[in-house]
Amino acid sequence: MTLPPLFSCHFPSYMKNCFNNEVDILWYQSEFTQSRYPPGQKLSEACTLICLLVAVRISRGNVSIYDIENCQRLNIIVAEAIIEGNTIHAWLIKKRLISHPYLNTEDALKHGGKSLNILKEWKFNIFHEEIETSLYKNINVFLHEWYKNPKCHTLFMLLITCGRTILFIFQETTSKVTLFDSHSHTTGNSNHGLVIAQAPESQNIIPLALRSTWTLHEHAHVRRRPRETRIHHANAQRVVKSPRGIGPARDVFDPDSRKMEETMRLRRNTYEALPFYHNGTGREMCQWLTHIKLSRIIILTSIVLFIVPLFTHYYLSKVESDAPDRDMYRTFSTLEAFEDFTSMKASQLKMRIEEMFRIKISVSNELRDLSAKRQRLQGEVNSLTQKIDELKQELLHQQTDLDRLKISVEQAQVAQKEAVERNTPELAPPKRILINTLPIVLPSTDPRSCRMYNCFDHSRCALTSGFPVYLYDPDQFSVVSPGWDVDGFLKTTIKQTLGYNPHLTRNPAEACVYIVLIGEALSLHQKSNQRHNKALDIKKLQALPYWGGDGRNHILLNLARRDLSADSGNIFSNLDTGRAMVVQSTFYRNQFRDDFDLIVPPILGPPGGDVWQECAQMLPARRKYLLSFQGEMRTFMGTPMTYQIDDADIDLEKLIIDDNNIDAFIIQHLKDMSNGITLDKFFIQFECIPASMESKPVETLDWSLCGTDSSRRAILKESTFALILAPSNATLLTTSFMQARLYEALRAGSIPVILGGDQILLNYNEVVDWRRAVIFLPKARVTEMHFLLRAVPDNDLLTIRRQGRLIWERYMSTAQGVVDTTIAVIRDRLGIPPLPASQTSSPSVFNESFVPLKSDAIIAEPEAEESLGPLEPPYPSPAFKRNYTTLLVQNHEIWNDWMDPFNLYPQLPFDTVLPSDAKFLGSEVGFRPIGKGAGGAGKEFSESLGGNYPREQFTIVMLTYEREQVLINSLARLYGLPYLNKVLVVWNSPKPPVEDLKWPDIGVPIHVIKAPRNSLNNRFLPFDAIETEAVLSIDDDAHLRHDEIMFGFRVWREHRDRVVGFPGRFHAWDQNYHNAWNYNSNYSCELSMVLTGAAFIHKHYTYLYTHWLPQAIRDKVDEYMNCEDIAMNFLISHLTRKPPVKVTSRWTFRCPGCPVSLSEDDTHFQERHKCINFFSQVFGYMPLLNTQYRADSILFKTRIPHDKQKCFKFI
Repeated sequence: MTLPPLFSCHFPSYMKNCFNNEVDILWYQSEFTQSRYPPGQKLSEACTLICLLVAVRISRGNVSIYDIENCQRLNIIVAEAIIEGNTIHAWLIKKRLISHPYLNTEDALKHGGKSLNILKEWKFNIFHEEIETSLYKNINVFLHEWYKNPKCHTLFMLLITCGRTILFIFQETTSKVTLFDSHSHTTGNSNHGLVIAQAPESQNIIPLALRSTWTLHEHAHVRRRPRETRIHHANAQRVVKSPRGIGPARDVFDPDSRKMEETMRLRRNTYEALPFYHNGTGREMCQWLTHIKLSRIIILTSIVLFIVPLFTHYYLSKVESDAPDRDMYRTFSTLEAFEDFTSMKASQLKMRIEEMFRIKISVSNELRDLSAKRQRLQGEVNSLTQKIDELKQELLHQQTDLDRLKISVEQAQVAQKEAVERNTPELAPPKRILINTLPIVLPSTDPRSCRMYNCFDHSRCALTSGFPVYLYDPDQFSVVSPGWDVDGFLKTTIKQTLGYNPHLTRNPAEACVYIVLIGEALSLHQKSNQRHNKALDIKKLQALPYWGGDGRNHILLNLARRDLSADSGNIFSNLDTGRAMVVQSTFYRNQFRDDFDLIVPPILGPPGGDVWQECAQMLPARRKYLLSFQGEMRTFMGTPMTYQIDDADIDLEKLIIDDNNIDAFIIQHLKDMSNGITLDKFFIQFECIPASMESKPVETLDWSLCGTDSSRRAILKESTFALILAPSNATLLTTSFMQARLYEALRAGSIPVILGGDQILLNYNEVVDWRRAVIFLPKARVTEMHFLLRAVPDNDLLTIRRQGRLIWERYMSTAQGVVDTTIAVIRDRLGIPPLPASQTSSPSVFNESFVPLKSDAIIAEPEAEESLGPLEPPYPSPAFKRNYTTLLVQNHEIWNDWMDPFNLYPQLPFDTVLPSDAKFLGSEVGFRPIGKGAGGAGKEFSESLGGNYPREQFTIVMLTYEREQVLINSLARLYGLPYLNKVLVVWNSPKPPVEDLKWPDIGVPIHVIKAPRNSLNNRFLPFDAIETEAVLSIDDDAHLRHDEIMFGFRVWREHRDRVVGFPGRFHAWDQNYHNAWNYNSNYSCELSMVLTGAAFIHKHYTYLYTHWLPQAIRDKVDEYMNCEDIAMNFLISHLTRKPPVKVTSRWTFRCPGCPVSLSEDDTHFQERHKCINFFSQVFGYMPLLNTQYRADSILFKTRIPHDKQKCFKFI
């Protein structure tokens, strides 16, 4: 029991009195009483329970009270008993476990706790007598019996009279009796609290009792009522069971008054004549009897025996003669005597019997009437009590609604003030402003000095233009020389992929840039010695209708596919391309113009679609070969170049210094490394086996590929690292062969190691951070390469491998990816935002003429009345506010983390956060800090959203299929939910809802969307009707309380990039079958998924689920009609590398009255095992991460002052 801070060395204080030099009395200060302690305590009627708790604590602690003034433990016992007694009494009244606020002894023992079991009842009597005439006699009878046969060392006695309970403590060890009274003692002359008194001997109980009960005597005479005295005697073994007197205690004792002294003297004289009062009178009478003579005793006895019969005879005769009617006297006497019935007459007996029957009938009728009246009154009392309870509940409900309305009004006033003071224009998706004129001829410039600032016409590309792109039809506008033609696959693929690109325009007059497809150009005559730089007809190029004299804003697209040689990839060598940008895979160092020309990978993949099947699994981290390389260097004559090094004749240090022999040194060192003494395995091959059939001469020294694509892929899938050697020709900046090796390494999950990486550039180098996916080494560090590769830990190795796969999938794997990335890079240079991501329309399931029926007033389910927030009108989240700044602030994340530079989204879960002081210093628009910035507990918390983000609302998306009544019940439970913007019901059934279905009015719009088909993927469609960032995805049979939803919403606002919800699940490794996962819903201290049947997600993830997630996953969801929630968890964990956040203790949901759902089928669980393993194959690894905590509100299970509220009552 924790005492309040007020209890200290200065509290409680007391005043000491001594009565008749025998009884010590401690009068405590007025604050130390059962009705005023602890501070804040109201009027208390728990005196009986407090006395019992004091007795229990004295018994348990074996406390011997030798001196009440020096027994500090006694004050602690009394204080603890008062606190516990008042607490129990208040709880009993609140729970209505007692019928009357005055706690009697029986209720005190019943509800006082198990600690009272140590008290055992010894005696129990009720006396309807005056205290001053019987108290001494009755107490002494019990005391003498206890002294003769003590059952313990301590006897406790409760004196209950006139609503007051007083505890007497008799202790054999101390030979003292102690009195305790927890009431206050207040008169006009004094003001005292509880009292503790002590007498040195048990025989002094009379002055002690009179001293403590004097005020009761006075109080009883003033009220003119009889008194009932109940005395309970107990020892410290078992429970006392006894009732208690009724009536409040009113203490009027004044220890300083003269009247008290006189009254005590008179009462003492009154008790002197009573037996067992030992003050000397008994001993004098015994001495007188020992000296009297026997003859005098005989004479006195004879006189008494003679006089008594005379008086008896006289008074009996007088009573008989005074009777007025002898017959009447005999009648009454015979009626009262059973043996006189035979003397009565028959008529008298019959009359008497009839009279008794009449009395019986009358009494029965009266009893029946009284019983009926009692039942009627009892019914009225019950009805009125129920009505009072209903009115109390209604009052509480109305008070809560009033508080909500007050908060709503305050929030509306703040919003109005912000609207008046706002001077920032609202942003929206950019409106396209286009040019309708063709390019004009401008003065020429040196093509080798072209950069964006001097060779690009920005006037055709306004920030709000949307970056329109025009493609010259390669069949209509061919720019290759006679005898050459563009690869047919490329022509078809580029036209098709650009047709899917939203930037494509059919009107050349409004175009920002113009794309010319030039290669890969193939010879129609198949002459091996024909030079590729003759394939382009420069005159045809300059004759293009929108060339504008110098080719500004033109993109010359030369894509390699079949022929990866440098000659084929560099078709523009020594040609004047004017101000046009060149896009290809091979560049010489003096040919490439930084931030103007663009390096792209060769087109080695399919036109588009899913490519996950082409990739190898990322695990295990370390594979069979530490490093692999396959390739050969060709000479100008087309023969392989071999290096034979004799260690005895050649100095290796000279080879490093000599640039001409650096490649020979590298090859020899790699051969030595592969034949070294370490356990690491290498696959190093510098000559193609079988020999390459290519024999045409080449102009550049570059490493060609060996074998077929499948053979190289098989080696790379078993290699941890893949070696890429920079071209021996230092004038080459990049080649198609090198780009092809990079492509194949990333596809196989083998980390590229580019030796000579400081002299080359990779594709899209101005936006892609290749250092996160490739290891670059100068050629001089070839001797340290083995050590460096062994120093890479598994976690870094897998991080690099994952990043490489993401880059390959998004920017290199397909022709669609290459073309889209090329356009995105040039658009990014100009600072033009991408076009808004496409949303899914939200057609209503009802036709335009049909008006759904509204249900009657909603009867809210009984929930704890709790103010959870203001009821606001629908407020959409601000959208497209960072159209231009995202490219500036988070450009690196767009290209290298989110991997999505192709679309503009209304909001992002990764938006930057303002500092805490910004919301008070100029950037306060939209923010609703707790307590206006001062903070606070539950009350202030419920009035504002607070947090680090401006105010917002959430949208509920509920998927349903032909369960109308379940749906309506779920919608009705949303009535009065704060911060709710709207509810979207995705109607997955092909049948429309019945026309007579009544929809509840919950205070916000309910939009019923007609799904295009029955698919669980419809849950995550990016509907245009969703106007908020927060989306609560919920099943139609999930039952969440309002406080749970609000807490989940508040937690999501702090974890916007994660799944935040209620039912948790986890993936478990299958112990029976290797390399497999199981879906597990058992209770666990670790989870990795939060089911979206009741979870908050950001709307951004609905775009990614629909447009970014591999189609194979959505197809698997449709195949099983299952696992869409698992897929969303995979997606978010894959992008963020974070686990979900579980809130509250909810683990699952039960809907007993609902029809059977899909999740209750046994095959449903088995399918989820298959889904997890299939999804991990698609992603190449298991993206789910474990978490071992859940979120609860801050003040949950925290002791707070009584004048404060918790954040939530039950969370």
